[in-house]
Amino acid sequence: MDDIGKRTFLGNYSLTEEEFSKLKKQADHGYMMDVENRRLKEELSTAKKETARWSTKYHDLWYDVKPYLDALYRAPELVRSFLEKILAPKQERTMDVQQRNRKRGQDVEL
Repeated sequence: MDDIGKRTFLGNYSLTEEEFSKLKKQADHGYMMDVENRRLKEELSTAKKETARWSTKYHDLWYDVKPYLDALYRAPELVRSFLEKILAPKQERTMDVQQRNRKRGQDVEL
């Protein structure tokens, strides 16, 4: 860039057509890079806001489940069997109740 153009007697610069074309391309490229940088800065700002939002959600969820994780750490078998009973499909749970009632003799007709 420093070698482009010649200084005239009045202090202005004189460019050849090739130098002017080169200068114009560089100016266009600089403008396009400026536009691209603005767009990327906006995307970065949006991504930072989303990161903060999801980080907050993660920490809130982690605090909500921390007692369960602590229980799982201290008594994994008890917690696992408890959760399996709760999460079993309803039909299996009702069949289990009926089988227990039969063992006790509560569903026998007279």
